[in-house]
Amino acid sequence: ACLTMSTPKILGLGMDIEGEWVPSAVVVSMLLLASVHLCLTKSDMHLGLAALRELSHKVPSQHELDRQERFEAELLKVRIDIFERLRRVGIHVVFAVNLVMMQQLLVNPSLSSAMALLAPLVEYGLHTVLQAGFVKIQALSHFRIMQSLLVGSYAVWTYGVVSKETDLHAITAMEKLAAAGLVVQSVAFIDWKVPIPTYILGATAVTLKQWQIGGPVTPMMVLSSVLSHVLLAGMMFCLVYVIQCHIAARLESDDASSLLLASRAVLRGVCDGDVVLDCRTHRILEDSTSLERLLNVKRKLSGSSFLDLFLDAGGRQQFLQF
Repeated sequence: ACLTMSTPKILGLGMDIEGEWVPSAVVVSMLLLASVHLCLTKSDMHLGLAALRELSHKVPSQHELDRQERFEAELLKVRIDIFERLRRVGIHVVFAVNLVMMQQLLVNPSLSSAMALLAPLVEYGLHTVLQAGFVKIQALSHFRIMQSLLVGSYAVWTYGVVSKETDLHAITAMEKLAAAGLVVQSVAFIDWKVPIPTYILGATAVTLKQWQIGGPVTPMMVLSSVLSHVLLAGMMFCLVYVIQCHIAARLESDDASSLLLASRAVLRGVCDGDVVLDCRTHRILEDSTSLERLLNVKRKLSGSSFLDLFLDAGGRQQFLQF
């Protein structure tokens, strides 16, 4: 009987000891993991801070200012082209969203439904004005005005959802629509400086409202929400960055082509011929008719190695040193 009575006490004592040690072990493990992470990423953090300091103290040269001005002009042309293409499709999408929001207002006539309908109505009004030709987007200031109107409508929608909406499924659906609209806006305007902060602020408010309605909040819920919003904001940034890099690369390629054409025109005026070589493989690029005429050869030299034209190894070596 004594043995039977003492066994639960021993087991209970073991469970108490385990319950006391587990939180401490988890805290110590978290601190160790944070220390290891800081040690592994310390060099990256130093490099990032050094790059920020260099960027803040860097004074652009006149050449860089001219290049930035040409980039902004080319960027405006691409913005107008992309915006016109998206507008032709977007007017149908916004029309469908308005119909859905109006149907929701009929089913649930409330202030939150009316405020949620305001944003697509403003967007459809903008599409109508542009479709009718009353306003034409031709300058950067026009894009800024449109962005201001869209951000204002998004703020009104966020306020309506946070203050009045109580249906969790409706909040989730409207959040996805708003996020998709901001992604399209970032691509249409080729700008992340306005859509990303707008999305972060709106997503924070809507997520807190979802947690308030949904019940107890767990760390896993917080992590999944933060990661999903960070990934979407990162996708916006990457889309805009890729488009801007493509525009800059095309602009530099056009500048290099123009410089090459001008140089060849000068050389043809003062020399017997000219040829363009690949700096790494020494292959002949583009048109080589003047070289073919000088060497009196029948075959095309374009694409062949310029080094094969030397008859002796010494001349080839002197050219490589030059």
